[in-house]
Amino acid sequence: MKKLRSSIRRGPLLFLALLLIIVPLLGIACSDNGEEKMLLVNEYMQLSELNKTITLYSETYTSQAKRTYSYAPSTIWTSPEYGEIMLQYHADLWSSWAKVYYSHLSSDELKELIEFLKSPLGKKFLSLQLELEPIFTKASFSASSRVDNKLNELLKKY
Repeated sequence: MKKLRSSIRRGPLLFLALLLIIVPLLGIACSDNGEEKMLLVNEYMQLSELNKTITLYSETYTSQAKRTYSYAPSTIWTSPEYGEIMLQYHADLWSSWAKVYYSHLSSDELKELIEFLKSPLGKKFLSLQLELEPIFTKASFSASSRVDNKLNELLKKY
């Protein structure tokens, strides 16, 4: 009976000691999985050639900014300062897109996507997407411009 009481008293202490050892180990395991998953996200994004998409976005932005800021000197668009702004834009897009992929796809799904993009069909799909993306972007930009023009006409009536 004395042994039973002693083990009962030590039970919570042992449990607490185990928690103090196990919980940090679980954290390490989770962070390792998180780092591995982020590596998968970056591999997926690189295979998807999202840097080309980001470049297209920045070109589209610059084109629109030139119209919006038509009063700005033309040298601003080739200045080192504007170049730095656009480099930060690229980094921000890459980082924010990586967070989205990280939170919406599991490691297994990322592995499947990577495997697909490395396959012949995946390479064809990616090539087609990259080929059509500028066309879709220009079409979207043109449609937005038409809406802007119509909205400006409408605003003149008010």
